[in-house]
Amino acid sequence: IQGDGIALARSALVEDDLLAGRLVKPFELSLPGVMAYYVVCPPRALERKKVKAFRDWLLSECAEAAQELASALVNKPEIQIPRKLKSARV
Repeated sequence: IQGDGIALARSALVEDDLLAGRLVKPFELSLPGVMAYYVVCPPRALERKKVKAFRDWLLSECAEAAQELASALVNKPEIQIPRKLKSARV
């Protein structure tokens, strides 16, 4: 963070520092993550209002976060948006 070297990090963990300019991405190369989050439940569980409301809220929050990141990066072309965020499906 203070010019002390180079680090490999997950974009989600350093997103705020990249956006604030405390960190810079020295190369265009980005590797996709192999981890993901899943909402898992029996199909009939979505008929329950509380389960459906939670799922819908979670998907909405993810979509909003992806949109905020994309908007913030419009003026910072040196920072790439991870492919998963570009193609996030809600």
